Amino acid sequence: MEKIEITQEKEKINFEEIILDVGGTKYKTKRSTLIEYPNTLLGKMFLNPSNYNKEYFLDRNERAFHYIMEFYRTGKPLWPDGHDGVTCEEVEREFEYFQIPLEKDYANTLAFKAAANTFDQIVSAFEKVIISMYQDFDNMIYLNFFENGTSDYKGFQRIFSSLGGKEYILLTIMGAQIKRKLENTFSESKLKWEYKKVESFLLDTFQVKISYDINPVLIMKYSKFQ
Repeated sequence: MEKIEITQEKEKINFEEIILDVGGTKYKTKRSTLIEYPNTLLGKMFLNPSNYNKEYFLDRNERAFHYIMEFYRTGKPLWPDGHDGVTCEEVEREFEYFQIPLEKDYANTLAFKAAANTFDQIVSAFEKVIISMYQDFDNMIYLNFFENGTSDYKGFQRIFSSLGGKEYILLTIMGAQIKRKLENTFSESKLKWEYKKVESFLLDTFQVKISYDINPVLIMKYSKFQ
């Protein structure tokens, strides 16, 4: 009888809800979720019931902690995609602090995530240019990106500024993927995104031509005066 009561009490403790206040952001979880990984920092903290309280404060990165909790819930490291304001480096620091083992290829994961983030930036920049063209009813534009990282995209400097002059190298390596992504996104307008490399004695250049059909029917489809 006593053994059964002890077992029931242990199960009750394991499944009790705890609150982790991380930098002011509160995360709810169960003790059993954390002690599933007893070699991690939180696993060690909550392995002993005597160390259990209702709420704990942790002075850590509250945004990156989301990825720590995802590890405890799924058993797999999750990396940010650049859309939530958290970098892979921030998450890596939190994994290290909380003593969470990473997959052997985590460095590759970090590298590819960083590269994908840069690719997403240039696609997003071109999308903003295209939307600006739509707004001005300008159905054709030419942009030149030079080998030394400069360009002649007058009026669009702010849009491309986050790339830090990487446009030329991205067009060299990922041009076909950029084209496919943009033409698929704006397929309704039959958008064409064309690029070609022009070699020169001084500076090689990528010339980008963007054009699309101005379709009054589609415009009226989204107008409040249709």
